[in-house]
Amino acid sequence: MKFNIKFDPVNNIIRISELSNELTFNEVKDICNRCSTMVLEQNCYLILCDIDQLKLTLDTLEMIDLAKLVQESPTASEAKTAIIYNENYTGIENLEFFQQLCTANGYRLRIFTSGENALKWLTSTSTANTCRPFRIQL
Repeated sequence: MKFNIKFDPVNNIIRISELSNELTFNEVKDICNRCSTMVLEQNCYLILCDIDQLKLTLDTLEMIDLAKLVQESPTASEAKTAIIYNENYTGIENLEFFQQLCTANGYRLRIFTSGENALKWLTSTSTANTCRPFRIQL
């Protein structure tokens, strides 16, 4: 499994990219856990996930389990996530279902075919929690 998770200081977002091949549920779970860790480390709750080159073969039940995983994440309620996919993606029904599950549970997650539109939505200030300034708890 190959992927890259990094903080983008120019746009103040966390980028998940270079996902290639097919991913199993456990690999997706690992990516989610690593992303959650980086969100906390960087104190940044804006996530851009590019699955443009990925063959995501999760079925409907696995998408439900993935939505449960999101719900259990300590960062989910504050995160805002944009997912970029290829418009020829064969599993779009499951990806749309995942988006519906997440938004129905109050999580800000949307899918896009355009990276530009995804970044615009993600960084819009109308609904975004931006990267929060570092604060010391007294």
